[in-house]
Amino acid sequence: MERRTFGEFEANVKILKYGVAYQNLTNVKRGPIFQAQPKGVMVVSRTPIAHIECRAMCNPACQYKWYRGFNFAEEVTVKTDNRYTMTNGKLSIQDPVEEKDAYTYQCQVSNNIGTVISNPVQLAFGTLGEFSNVQDAPVYTNAYNGVALHCSAIKADPAATYMWLRGSPPREIITETTPYIFMSANGRLYFSEVTLIDTSDYYCQVSLTSLIDDVFSRKLSSP
Repeated sequence: MERRTFGEFEANVKILKYGVAYQNLTNVKRGPIFQAQPKGVMVVSRTPIAHIECRAMCNPACQYKWYRGFNFAEEVTVKTDNRYTMTNGKLSIQDPVEEKDAYTYQCQVSNNIGTVISNPVQLAFGTLGEFSNVQDAPVYTNAYNGVALHCSAIKADPAATYMWLRGSPPREIITETTPYIFMSANGRLYFSEVTLIDTSDYYCQVSLTSLIDDVFSRKLSSP
């Protein structure tokens, strides 16, 4: 115990020492800590490869395992199916097929200190059609008028989500920063009024939830 005096006040200062000082934190032994949980994936029949990935930090090094089915029913390895490969925490499935691969998946990470289990995620299958090869007609309007751009309808199951891009190369339109532009749930892009700065090529992108492939429409000429 050390006594210190400050003017008319006295304070007792207790000096505690604990822990170990590390010059390099990479030397600290620790069990697995997730840096990225896996995310569910929606694939379509023409998808050549599907990926599910988890990442963790460990010391000693992480050892990854993947399981599918409820309650860790089956460990997934190349012996399960030679279409499966694992690279650290990434599970890749070549030519995914609904009848064989539509399962719930979980990632297990371990070292000699501990083990962690990821949240279960679903590898699901959907349908996403293709846009027509017919070129969309240009859209004309007068300055300061309102106008709408239509995204061509394609078959999507489950429901489709939409995004609009413009320019070359195409860049996403952020409606929060362009309050005179908004998009409806059915994919239509509305302008409350247009000016010369809106002259551009516009692209509609349609995707399924968590889809690893996207379909782009042909460009629409500027309003």
